Parts: sequence; structure tokens; C-alpha cells
Amino acid sequence: MSERVDINAIDRRGRTPLVYAVWNRHIPVVELLFNAGARVDIEDDVGGTPLSYAICSGNDDLAKLLLKNGTKAGSKESIVQTLLFASAKKGDRDVVELLLETNIANPSVKDSDGRTLLLWATVYNHEAVIDQLVKAGAQLDYKGVDGSILLYRAVSEGNESAVESLYEAGVRLDSDILQTQWFWERGVIEHLDSSVIPGFRKDGILIVDPISWAVDRGYEGIVKLLIKNGSATDFEIRNGWRPLSLAIEDGNAAIVRILLDQKVATNFDYNLEINSNILNPRLDRVPLSRAAEKGDEAIVELLLEYGAKPDLKDRAGGTPLSRAANTTIRNIIRVYYDFDRSCRGQHDRIRTTRRNKNR
Repeated sequence: MSERVDINAIDRRGRTPLVYAVWNRHIPVVELLFNAGARVDIEDDVGGTPLSYAICSGNDDLAKLLLKNGTKAGSKESIVQTLLFASAKKGDRDVVELLLETNIANPSVKDSDGRTLLLWATVYNHEAVIDQLVKAGAQLDYKGVDGSILLYRAVSEGNESAVESLYEAGVRLDSDILQTQWFWERGVIEHLDSSVIPGFRKDGILIVDPISWAVDRGYEGIVKLLIKNGSATDFEIRNGWRPLSLAIEDGNAAIVRILLDQKVATNFDYNLEINSNILNPRLDRVPLSRAAEKGDEAIVELLLEYGAKPDLKDRAGGTPLSRAANTTIRNIIRVYYDFDRSCRGQHDRIRTTRRNKNR
């Protein structure tokens, strides 16, 4: 080969010509590149090398050829597993496909922390890899030690396309509640039956559900997907809070409408919910009073449209109108105070300027 050719040139994935020759099992080309000085230990962006891919290929002639330099590469099983996880995390469908074709690659394999390939592909929102793993038979009911089943993890990451892919693959919540001991959003998960009350706290254990997580973070598309696939919205999360309560408190009119539309579609008595003291129990406000107090005009209009009573008093005796008036009065007082303070400062500057001129 010409000396002007860089035999070890890499592409955007960090792969050399030798890697592609190995992938395609072109032994004459592999031998030509190898004898011309191609390195067998250059890692690509998922940690694969020409040697490791040769070992994983199942072609003994390829492996023996690249092992001539005496490099220790480790066992085929460990190499395949290492590359599989790196590829699932990076979304490299080519490497995943290559490795799944080997007779030792297990699509449901777990890493040292008990996490599966499907979980990592879900976390990083690699839809194509999720599809590959599902087609290869990866387990769909996996419960991980990071505090989530696959679908819940996709929801918590805000990965709408991953949520949709998992639903299409047959993953379901089946009304199960996730019990998690939270440590910076990590913990040990247990599957509980549907009789457990969502939001119940006991001995530091917090029970959470995907719909509330999605509502609280404003994941509008995911909220729609969860409802479409059967997630309930008419339950208490904790301390009196409900999904609708969270959406109103967050000021998310779009999600408020989604939740109210869902209640109408399922013949749920939503009047009972929007006209009760369930919103922000700490403040004892009915939903309309709280929306008025916060000045959320769009949500006020929505609640009235869906039957909220405009003259309903909360437990503290306030009506939506009085709450709105109090907020307006406070805002006016604040504006007046800021204006008055600004004027006093301006007058002080004028007096100082006049004194300086008279000196």
C-alpha cells in the first residue's frame, strides 16, 4: 500500500478500515490491512476494537489472524457483553445488530448493577435499538434496581418516543404502583398490587405513579399516551393532591384540559373533584379559588367551562372572586409601594442635584 495512505484513519465513529473489513468477514482484506500495519487495538466510540469484533464474529480464522500479535483480548462472552451495553447506551444499532447475530449474545443480559440493555436504550431514548432488542426477544417486564420498570423510566426521563415504542411492544403498567426509596431519584423497586394507595408514605417509602410524574413535569404528550393506554387520573397521590391538582398548581392549562377531557370521556364525576377542597390542602383552596388566586386566567376559564361553581366557598370562607380580588389588591399595593419607593429615590436625587448647584 502507498505510504501516503493512513491505514489507521478513523471515521466519525472512531472506526478504522480494519473494523469494517472484520464486520464483513472479508478475510483477504483483513489480512492485507493487518500485514500493512493496521492496528487491532484502536477503540471506537463504543469501546470496540478490530480484535474484539473479530472475536465476537464467531469466525475462528478472523480471530486467529488478529491474535497473531499475542494481544490478550479477554473472553468472547465478556467482550460481547461490554460492547452490547456500550452500544445500547449510545444507540449504535449497527453494533447491536452485529452482536445479536452471535450465538452467545443475550438480549436480556444484565450488567453488574442488574440493569438490562432494554433499560439503557430506554433511558437514552434510542428507539431503533429498543425495536431491535424487542424483536430479538428482550424481556418486557423488567424491574430494575434504579427504581423503575422500563415504561416508568421512559416517563421519568420525558422520552415520549420511547414510551410510545414500549407501549407498541406490549409493555403495560397493569395498574401496578411503584414503590421507591428515593436517593437522588435512585432506589430499589418493588412491585406492589393495585390495592396500595398511591402517595402513601411509610418509613420513608414514597409511592409514585407515572401519570403524576408526567403531569408534574409538564410532559403533555406522555400524559396523553398514558391516558390512552389506560392510566387512571382520579386517585389521590399524597396528602390530598391529585393529578389535576398538580396541573392547576403548575399553571399548565393544556394538561388541565387533557385531564378534564379524560374525565368526561370516562363518565367520571369530575364536578365532585373540581368543586371540592382537594387542591393544595395546605391552603384549603378549591381548584377555581386557587387558579383565581394565582391569576391563571386560562385555567379559570377552563374550570368554569367544565362546571366549577363561581360562588363556591373554600374552607377558609373565601370565594374565587374574593381570592382574585385579594391577589389583585396585593399586586396593586406592591406596584404602589415600588412606585412610591422609586419616586422617593428620584426626589432625593433631584434635591441632591439642587444642593450641589447652590454651592
